[in-house]
Amino acid sequence: MAKTTKKKGDVSSMQEEDLGSSQMVDEKAEVGEDKEVKITGMADLDIDDGDKKTILEQVGAEYDFATRSLDTWVSTNLKRLKLYNNQKRKEEYVGEPLLFTHMDTWLSSLYEDQFDKVWTPREDGDIDAAENLTSVSEYDAELMGKDELDYGQDWDALFFSYGLVDMVEFDLDKKCPAPSLIDPLSFYYDTLSSSIDGNSINKGGMRFLGWSLYMSELDVKNSPFMDDNAVDTLKKGADNESAKKHEAREQRMEALGGEIAHFDKSNMGDNNVYEILEWRTWWDGKKVLLLLTPDRKSILGGKILPTVEDKSVSWFVSAKRFNPQPHQFKGMSLPDLLEDKQRKKAILINDAINLTRVTVYGSNAYNKNQIKNLADLKWGYDKWIAVDGDPRTAIAPVYKDRPDLNVLDNMLSYLDDSAQKASATPTLQQGVVSEQQRTLGELEIVAQSSRTRYSLTLKTFATGDKDFWALWYLQYKVNFTDGLSAKVVRVNGATRTFRELNRSDIICKTDPDIKIESRTLSEAERMRKFTQYAKVLEFIMTDPDADKRASIKYGLHLSGLDQDEIDNIMPPSPDEMVAREQNEMIGKGETPPFLENENHQVHIRIHREAVENKIKQVHMKLHMSAIKMIQEDPMLDPMAQEMGMTEGQVAPRQQGSPMQMPQQVQTPSQEANLSRQ
Repeated sequence: MAKTTKKKGDVSSMQEEDLGSSQMVDEKAEVGEDKEVKITGMADLDIDDGDKKTILEQVGAEYDFATRSLDTWVSTNLKRLKLYNNQKRKEEYVGEPLLFTHMDTWLSSLYEDQFDKVWTPREDGDIDAAENLTSVSEYDAELMGKDELDYGQDWDALFFSYGLVDMVEFDLDKKCPAPSLIDPLSFYYDTLSSSIDGNSINKGGMRFLGWSLYMSELDVKNSPFMDDNAVDTLKKGADNESAKKHEAREQRMEALGGEIAHFDKSNMGDNNVYEILEWRTWWDGKKVLLLLTPDRKSILGGKILPTVEDKSVSWFVSAKRFNPQPHQFKGMSLPDLLEDKQRKKAILINDAINLTRVTVYGSNAYNKNQIKNLADLKWGYDKWIAVDGDPRTAIAPVYKDRPDLNVLDNMLSYLDDSAQKASATPTLQQGVVSEQQRTLGELEIVAQSSRTRYSLTLKTFATGDKDFWALWYLQYKVNFTDGLSAKVVRVNGATRTFRELNRSDIICKTDPDIKIESRTLSEAERMRKFTQYAKVLEFIMTDPDADKRASIKYGLHLSGLDQDEIDNIMPPSPDEMVAREQNEMIGKGETPPFLENENHQVHIRIHREAVENKIKQVHMKLHMSAIKMIQEDPMLDPMAQEMGMTEGQVAPRQQGSPMQMPQQVQTPSQEANLSRQ
């Protein structure tokens, strides 16, 4: 061991070798470079004439497989749309809005509660990138129209059991993904699958999926996925729309009370509308996107979906599911639970109305020998009818059994109660006061039970939202290249600021985790923790060794303030700013300077966020050794010296001068023992 000359307690002159051979590090040690992950964006799919027939046959077989399994389900839900809009009835009948009431109650509750998302790094060096991702995702939610997208996806999930969003496109002008809603009634998929992308090793994922969409002629020309001759191919087709989709559109329009408008033989130029079949399947070991004519006889365009390390990672479709069932993709929707009850309730209500009319317009028998003019039998006010003979024998009501109205009322009440139990939507949840007198405690129990079942749906929806943001991040990994220039985002906090970010500012070395929570539930949980922490903080503030500043900042965090607001209230101390600068040096492989008059507790707290390497370990060891020496001799504490000494103690040193300690000659072995202690 090299001989050193230092004073007792002079931590700044300690050598790294005094800290043990296991902690030795070269100040110029190079930080190991991370292996660059190979990411390939959307690539053109080159299909020669020989393979076109093969791939079209494959898509045709997959399409037939999917439609055989789902056509009945699609037809059923098209009819339910008429039931939902109360259009499937005769004009003289009254519609029953049971399905609409429950749908609107569910949608109002789910849409009101927003999801908070927090990106969590998996490596120390990704802390800043994860914080930037949280800000960028909040900003992009406005650019992507996430509120409107959530409404449509939530509605589809409640009515069809799943809502779908396509995440394959990236808007180069806005520099963010461009999601779009997929109609579940035009979506066909591998019914043997239990999810879209499956688990981590692609088990349970779909082998193929696709849907129909409508595009104007101008959109076809400008689409980056279409071939140059796509418009000519569509114009050559005998019919611009398949019979299956024409029927679906017709029933959708009838559900709204309108009539279908045909697409064929249009003369609107760029506004001509064409039906396109978008199909995604495996081809040559890669996931590919194909755009086809409705009859699946011509390919309008094709792309290879992005890959990571030459492996396909996703179909780029996210789904929110309602009441999902294990081992299958489709769950149970609200119409599955309520359709039969609405139909029966509507029948009973109209029967009750007819019974009421019978009391006024009943069936009667008359003596045609006594009543000569049939017009006299029409009912009227203050009307006199001339009869030949006794009037009591001229007209007699036809006897008919009449049902008990109490039984009818009980049946309607049963259907209402059954629907409320099935969908966890009591009248209180619908905003209707129950006719039955209930105590405040009973109402609170009912409301709490309803919220518990609603929270289950919130958690399943949160899973779908998590998939959405995972694809959002993947789109940035693929498309946010150095050539895309910087992205400017607005950061909302105590003051609104704009921040310019590059790829390295938001793309982590290891993909971060994303935590999705219900805002209502997370705020309630945070307030519970804040209330508990406020009581604990009283004891923390009385502990002289506690980091009081960090304790107060954590309390502000629990109160709901973001980091910018906390920094405005409690700006970073000089020690915190110096420690963060030293973290950057550690991340670059540089050894930061060690100063004896630093607040070692604060430095240790901040240095925990630095990149993990030998330099960090040695530097933190120096701070811990300094704390041990101060504990042995409190006179070494710079803070105590600045505040002055009590009577009988040595006079404090002048500010800025090094600590003066009695010099004492020590052997190298004694120095090593002291430093180890």
